[in-house]
Amino acid sequence: MTEKAGVVLIVVFAFLIAGAAATAFYETYLTEPLESLRDSLNLDVWPHHWPLLAQVFLMFFASEFIWYWLHRAEHRWSVAWRLSGHGAHHAFKKLNAINAGANHPVEYLWLVLPSIFIELLFGVGAAASGAVLLTVAQTAIVHSNLRLNARVMGFLFTTNAWHIRHHSADREESNTNYGCAAIIWDRVFGTFCDGAVREAGIGFREPSTMEKFLMPVREPQGSVVAPVSNRV
Repeated sequence: MTEKAGVVLIVVFAFLIAGAAATAFYETYLTEPLESLRDSLNLDVWPHHWPLLAQVFLMFFASEFIWYWLHRAEHRWSVAWRLSGHGAHHAFKKLNAINAGANHPVEYLWLVLPSIFIELLFGVGAAASGAVLLTVAQTAIVHSNLRLNARVMGFLFTTNAWHIRHHSADREESNTNYGCAAIIWDRVFGTFCDGAVREAGIGFREPSTMEKFLMPVREPQGSVVAPVSNRV
């Protein structure tokens, strides 16, 4: 096993443990108080009467809407880029389905915020889990290096060709296509862009594992994708 694969497995394993612990805590201590709070604030508006599949897609696109703005903030503001460690995910020179989950450990907190926020606010239930599974599968697809760029499905969902453009080593190209799983919000808010890229990554070389880990503290030498004021 390579060093990179080992790091990915450790991060994913830690994420699964943290997720299981958070779920147990939520079910034990927060379910009843949050239900009472939603009732008192008249937030019981989630369409639980809809078919489960329809609820899954509603949750999927709603959480992607929130993530779109979080992701866009990471690329616009230095403090967001640094605090999230987002540069570590952009550092790979070649995308594949495995490094779809190769984010800085800090960024996993950002990644789960949209789903947690909607669940806590509306009490979505089982549809939230389905939306998470759909998101995970879709992000693996868009980080693959296969030729998948369906024009019909691509009106709503991100394809790998469009997401690879977001991973371009050119800042102008990288600051497009923020929807990791759903491209619809880029279309709505004017950040969608089509076209091939010459090179992925954050610069002329791929940083080492340690350099990626330290990116919230220090940008690797030669980084050209981070917000300008972020580089040291």
